Amino acid sequence: MTLDELDSWLSSDEAPEDSMMLSDLDGFLTALVAGPVFVHPEIWLPGVWGNKHIVQPAGRDGERALQAIVARYNAISYMLANTPDDWAPIFWQHPDGTTIPGDWAEGFLDAIKLSIEAWAPFLADHETARHLSLILVYCGDANGDDLLPIEPAIREKILGTACALIPESVIAIRTACMPARVAQAKAEAAPKRRPRR
Repeated sequence: MTLDELDSWLSSDEAPEDSMMLSDLDGFLTALVAGPVFVHPEIWLPGVWGNKHIVQPAGRDGERALQAIVARYNAISYMLANTPDDWAPIFWQHPDGTTIPGDWAEGFLDAIKLSIEAWAPFLADHETARHLSLILVYCGDANGDDLLPIEPAIREKILGTACALIPESVIAIRTACMPARVAQAKAEAAPKRRPRR
């Protein structure tokens, strides 16, 4: 299943009712790849389908959709690690040609929420927070208000450039988070000591 086919399937009646669309899915996968901890697919896949009881949708097309999602996850991971200039976010395109990063950014935020404690130091770090703000400026809170409390004039100025700067910011976020991710992998791979009797 290609990404275009996945986009159509996610919008169809065959997909779980509250599934993410392609753009927010792409932002979601990007944060999972770039973030400070590995999150197991069994934890994040239910978020893709909007149903905590679903890891893989039923049917052959559900299986193909899952394979396409995993392939996109792996492609993002490979490109950010090896050929970052080849990577680009999948933003929603309005019929008039306008690029809309909001859905992608909301997906990125949804992934952050899955491991918010691990992200907390990076949200507090000035440089990483600056890069994250170029993404989170497009997000709203639970009440529908702007997630980041920024003066309207400053917000408009940021929004005028943020879309073009998001790819660079994602690379910077991944670079900042990678030591924590490597440390997690080493800790999980280390042999467990048996308690002394």
